[in-house]
Amino acid sequence: MVKKLILIILISLALFGCVPAIPPVVDHHLRPGIDLRRYERIAVLSFSPPSGETSAGIYASDIVGLELMKKGYIVVERARVDQVLREQGLGLTGVIDELTAVEIGKILGVQAIVVGSVGNYKIDRQMMGGGFFGPMLIITSYASVTMKMIDLRDASVVWASQGSSDAPGSNPTVPLRTAIIECLKSFPGK
Repeated sequence: MVKKLILIILISLALFGCVPAIPPVVDHHLRPGIDLRRYERIAVLSFSPPSGETSAGIYASDIVGLELMKKGYIVVERARVDQVLREQGLGLTGVIDELTAVEIGKILGVQAIVVGSVGNYKIDRQMMGGGFFGPMLIITSYASVTMKMIDLRDASVVWASQGSSDAPGSNPTVPLRTAIIECLKSFPGK
């Protein structure tokens, strides 16, 4: 019995521990003639979350802020950004027009804001197989993110990126983080 259990564990590790990860899908665009390094201070707004997953939007914006700081940018604290949005009556809607974006930028003392949304943020469970060991439950997490940076001098989009990723397991924050990091690879360091 013990030998059979060890054999099952070894085969499972061989089959599922060595499965190559599917590379993240990423697309981005930088407006021609723009050098993103000219922006010193950036505010990252809370990302719009998928339905029922409020924490996914907060997590995404926090990861974007952290990754931008690693690249040498000064990032305004998200709590301060949220406070200004509430004061302007935008805390719940997340809808910001061009004039409002410029006004928020002036209040925060930033040259640009990053806005975004989390699309897919889900866990997929599938029963596979049915051979010698019987059916096996395969769990995969999926996440996608779309983000853009807006220059607050003229409220124009200067950079945009979209990415999606998946990962084995039941934690969708793992592929969300991967998609964000892949998107920000197109964003230069200072």
